[in-house]
Amino acid sequence: MISIIVPVYNSEKTLQRCLESLIHQTYSELEILLVIDGPTDTSIDIGKEYEKKDSRVKVILKENEGVSRARNTGIQHAKGEYIQFVDSDDYISEDMCETLLRNVENTGAQMAVCGYHHLFLQRDIVKAAKRNHIILKESSEEFLKLYEAGFLNMPWNKLFLRELIKNRFDASLSLGEDLLFNLEYMKGVESIVILDEPLYYYIQKNGQDTLSSKKRADKYQIAVRICEAVKEFYSLLLKEADKEEYNRKIQVGNHIIYKRLLLEFLDEIEGMAYDKTITRDQKLDLIEKYMKDSYIQNANQNIEGLQIDYRLINFFFKRKRKYIVYLLIYIRKWCLNLLRGTKS
Repeated sequence: MISIIVPVYNSEKTLQRCLESLIHQTYSELEILLVIDGPTDTSIDIGKEYEKKDSRVKVILKENEGVSRARNTGIQHAKGEYIQFVDSDDYISEDMCETLLRNVENTGAQMAVCGYHHLFLQRDIVKAAKRNHIILKESSEEFLKLYEAGFLNMPWNKLFLRELIKNRFDASLSLGEDLLFNLEYMKGVESIVILDEPLYYYIQKNGQDTLSSKKRADKYQIAVRICEAVKEFYSLLLKEADKEEYNRKIQVGNHIIYKRLLLEFLDEIEGMAYDKTITRDQKLDLIEKYMKDSYIQNANQNIEGLQIDYRLINFFFKRKRKYIVYLLIYIRKWCLNLLRGTKS
């Protein structure tokens, strides 16, 4: 049986679509745990309605403590041999559960990872591996490919074995807790099956991922912590390597890990053009703060393979030209709006 954990907070507009995709799965041995996280809308009524008409649906009501504690509550109540996470804003393909489970059982892997549809601004951006394959625990190169492609940042495109979940989501973090959870889980697996099928539909609302001021204040410390955690995990994969091979692979790995770190901050800087909650001067101060940070600048050495807009912005970012960077992020926004036919 698969236990599907769905954290729910004020999701009355999307919860029904999400639940319909779950109860109509081609694999029926499911336990659907709706962890209602102190909502102020009708989410609980929708959840209880589905609980009445489908015995596999179970509503767990708790006070509002955030998505990490909601997922942890779901893990605590889960009875299935396998665990799957679905966010209440999203939905899944009708055969997602069956496909993930079949591949885990056929390969003996302890984790399955699939692709997904990123639905944003009326676009469907498909992100998936090029082929089905198995990753062994010691395969450092394959780990780097997964990490660089961003497949390890979230829990919802995966199938976990419940007995191997020793850790919990870190509720003290406002960012990055999903990646840390995945890394801790992966320390206990021998192999992972990667699927080339996009089976999950991730819905990003326009402006949904704009950082609050609190999250911005936390971001630097969290980003560094995550970067160091990934470096530590990667080094564990190399414990059997000789000194020469270890040093060579560490250099390659750190380059990719630092590139992801840099992209996090470039993403945030580019996103400031869409953020109406802070002033021009506040944006310039944030850009300057990141420009002067020694950890970020140290990571930003010999970074290659950036797409053209990132490459241009990073050229001036490295040279600490904050006004040019500020101008470029708005030019980028204008160009994208022109291409998409939008005004805001």
